[in-house]
Amino acid sequence: IQRQGLKVPDDVSVVGFDGLGNHLYSSPKVTTVAQPVSEIAKQLADCIIERVEDPSRPCVHCLLDGEILIEESVKEK
Repeated sequence: IQRQGLKVPDDVSVVGFDGLGNHLYSSPKVTTVAQPVSEIAKQLADCIIERVEDPSRPCVHCLLDGEILIEESVKEK
């Protein structure tokens, strides 16, 4: 973006998706959607254990909420 002569966030907003902390090492700091990694791991482990104990158990689908961490890479209105 910078090589094209554009500025973040004045010309272009940037949003990432992971929220694992890497977004804080850029300049400007990147807004990101943080995933609930610990809760995802817990849910997955529980599901695996349940399937090992009962292979006929149906697959489980679950959706966990993320969180938008606003940083310097988006411009406020």
